[in-house]
Amino acid sequence: MNRVEGRIYCAHTAHQHSVQRSSTAKKTSKCHDEVKVLTRSLLLIGLSPEQISGRMGKTYRKGTKVSAVARLISNRVDISERPSSVDDKQEVGHWEADTVYGQDGYWVTLVKRVSKMLLTCRVKNKTKQAVTELSMGCLSHMCHTA
Repeated sequence: MNRVEGRIYCAHTAHQHSVQRSSTAKKTSKCHDEVKVLTRSLLLIGLSPEQISGRMGKTYRKGTKVSAVARLISNRVDISERPSSVDDKQEVGHWEADTVYGQDGYWVTLVKRVSKMLLTCRVKNKTKQAVTELSMGCLSHMCHTA
């Protein structure tokens, strides 16, 4: 298909037109004159290109936490307040729970502190309600089958 009706396509002519259009087109560059001047001056004082790039790179803001987990869990006992018998693993029956995010979704892990028995269950999402219901369900199932 011809770009211009009535003309026959010629690669050489098309290339010449392309070169002519690109030479007159307005060029946009991320490297403005002031950036070039600053880069040269930083190179002259001995900074490496990597250091210069790091100084001129996009600055990232730290993500803000939506809410702390401690405030979401009712009747939560802080780890610093747990009895020493739990830390020393003197008593049987203490569990630790955690949520893990992987490629196939969220998982709840429950570990028995003394025996190191591990239970894992997949959960739809990591909301407080979903994790609590799944954890309680796994533990109650373990109590009934043991």
